[in-house]
Amino acid sequence: MGISFKNYDGKSGFTDNYDKVRKFLIEINQKNIVNADFLWARWEWMHSLTRYMDVESLPNIGLWMEGDKIVGLATYELQLGNGYFISDPAYKYLKSNMLTYAKKSLAKDGKFKALINDTDREFQKIALMQGFYPTKESEETAIIDISDSISYKLPKGFSIHSLADGFNEYKLNRSKYRGFNVGEEMPEGESTARNGDYLGPNLNKNIYTYLTAPDGGYVASCGSWYDKITDYAYIEPVCTDPLYRKMGCGKAVVLEAVKRCGLLGAKHAFVISSQQFYYNIGFYPYSNDTWWSEK
Repeated sequence: MGISFKNYDGKSGFTDNYDKVRKFLIEINQKNIVNADFLWARWEWMHSLTRYMDVESLPNIGLWMEGDKIVGLATYELQLGNGYFISDPAYKYLKSNMLTYAKKSLAKDGKFKALINDTDREFQKIALMQGFYPTKESEETAIIDISDSISYKLPKGFSIHSLADGFNEYKLNRSKYRGFNVGEEMPEGESTARNGDYLGPNLNKNIYTYLTAPDGGYVASCGSWYDKITDYAYIEPVCTDPLYRKMGCGKAVVLEAVKRCGLLGAKHAFVISSQQFYYNIGFYPYSNDTWWSEK
């Protein structure tokens, strides 16, 4: 059976095509992690952020098929201009076609960057032949091994919870608005726009944690993702209100989320970051991907 190409459909949200890509991302990482930089949870998280996503360009996402089976994916995340490439290891020969397609269909204003793993020599050579060069920009992935030894201490008077315990959407969204340094106070209507963050079909509210201060304010939160048919979890998003940093708040919500994922069966947890914060609490470097740009 030959390889065929199709465009992702133009529908935003958690459609049948969304599920097919999610299944593909799970299956190719079932035995070994082949693309730690773009696991199934990243796919779901980006589709939860429709307020930021260029949904009109969803048909530009490319799928390579063998029959009804997806064997290759070239996608942007939220906006055109950057490309992520995921292929079944048995179909790595498709990468040249995938890059040729993506540099035209995923470009923005004539500019395009491709993310390539630093150990993928074959793809690096393909990129060089197509006129790309590596930049100083990169995405780093870190991992933590989940064990019973993971622990943390809460600041006095603070309490840790999960979304499953119930949560105040405004307070949580305000803490994220401040925690991601967007501003001090949310504009009117901003909180409602952020509520889509908690609607992913595979979001387990029991492993999405947040921390409250003695006055009841929300000060830190950690989203985490886990599917019982895998042995890994994914951490995103994480933030702490600027007024409560350097107190152990961020450490607490992340490690509590990691511990909860471990109780469900996860052996490791990944995060797309090289921040010293994560290394300080038990994560360590796993892989590095470099952004390549056209000359």
